[in-house]
Amino acid sequence: MRSTFDLRLLLASLVCSLALLRTASAIPATEDGLLMARGNAGVGKSCSTSPQCKTGLYCKRGSCSAKRDVGGPCYKNNGCVSGKCVKSRCAAISTPALLPVGSKCSTSAACASGYCGRSKCAAKLADGEGCYKDNGCTSGKCTSGKCGAGTTTPTKPPVIVAGNRVSNPSFEDGTLAAYTTKGDVSIGSAPGAAYDGKYYAILKSAQGVSASLGQSTSVKRAITNSYQVKFQYRVPALSSTSRPYCYIAPAINGAAEAAAEPHFLDAAVTGWREYSKLLESEPAINSIEIFTYCSSTTTATFDVDALSYVQDLQGGHPNNINNKGNLILNGNFGEHANPGAYWSIEGNVQFTDAGYPVHTVNQENNYYALLTAPSGGLAAIRQNYNVYPISGVEPYRVIPGFVHFISSFSRSASTPDAVCRLRTTMNGLAYSDDIVIDAASPDNGPDQTYFIEHNTIIGRFDQPGLDRPFRLQVDCDQGAQASVRLDRTSILVDREN
Repeated sequence: MRSTFDLRLLLASLVCSLALLRTASAIPATEDGLLMARGNAGVGKSCSTSPQCKTGLYCKRGSCSAKRDVGGPCYKNNGCVSGKCVKSRCAAISTPALLPVGSKCSTSAACASGYCGRSKCAAKLADGEGCYKDNGCTSGKCTSGKCGAGTTTPTKPPVIVAGNRVSNPSFEDGTLAAYTTKGDVSIGSAPGAAYDGKYYAILKSAQGVSASLGQSTSVKRAITNSYQVKFQYRVPALSSTSRPYCYIAPAINGAAEAAAEPHFLDAAVTGWREYSKLLESEPAINSIEIFTYCSSTTTATFDVDALSYVQDLQGGHPNNINNKGNLILNGNFGEHANPGAYWSIEGNVQFTDAGYPVHTVNQENNYYALLTAPSGGLAAIRQNYNVYPISGVEPYRVIPGFVHFISSFSRSASTPDAVCRLRTTMNGLAYSDDIVIDAASPDNGPDQTYFIEHNTIIGRFDQPGLDRPFRLQVDCDQGAQASVRLDRTSILVDREN
């Protein structure tokens, strides 16, 4: 029979557990809330545990320190960006070695031969040999128990592009001899798989490790300094443990120019897709490059074919030249079937086209984000933007911007000084140029002054990387409330020289 002391002890334990649950639920389930729960201690600040430090830092012997890249000194896994410390050095995340022929297997992907037959890695079979599935044949075709010649889709011959600065642009010598490569790069020759001709390049980016191929060249600045860059790519495989994210983009002289807007990807692309941008060159071009990158949780395979860098002798086509690449996805809130795609929200936020005038600064679509903040509360939208590294450390200027219209503002008679604010937050830091909201915007009708353009303070980053939070927030004092329309959000990036 339980004693009275045992029952009291059990009751006290239940009360403590409920208190802990209430405390945990009080932490906002948002990225910024998570940052607050981790702590705000910066580099060099005292700490006892890593959660007290800002994101990207860890507690090292009593003070917050930056995590080290691969090759940097370490004494525990948490001190490395990769999360792996081996023999006092940060190590890359290794991938399991492929199994040799004869080893037990469960999937063909685990075998060096690319074929797992009857639970053992085996060599693929030639035409005429017995088989039971397509993957067991070198031709990829198993018919009536026999390997047969696979059907091939005819491919068009490579097109010779006049003025192309790329040598062997379609890899038709079957090698990468004309290229300098970084990371996992190889030649593909699967029948009928190339965009044109017989061959294509395969670039594999795995968990924070980039892959690229490029060439040295010598081009002096001539009539114009703009180049039309085109290539074909597809992504036959893309997998991730969480939040898949990769991109592909061109580079000149080892760096992405401002206009080299990456194509961002979060899923596989089965068919060939064209990348086409008009880029400004440096005074002289020494190298050209195509590079790929995936986040630390994502692995992807890129096929690339038909590369061309051609000088634009018309000085830039008005309908083709692109401005600095916007790193915000769905910045106009209507570029996808879901007008709020890629955005996370807090509070009362709607992505809508209700009451939108026909002629505004946004010519893309009629959608905008409507943020309604209550008295003493807030409403916010946020997204992780990406400043894309190539090699080494490059200084970048990052320029966020948006347009806004204050639909309504009100405050109670008892709080005559209460206001609301439109605030921009970059990388968890609130900028000082808040827009004070103490009245509704004048509605000047269907012209360019309906929305007001706003560029926030320019930021500078010496170590660009993935997953930097951008947040737009409307918050109100007690006694005030406001509704604000936001549109054309952007983050423009430029490399400092």
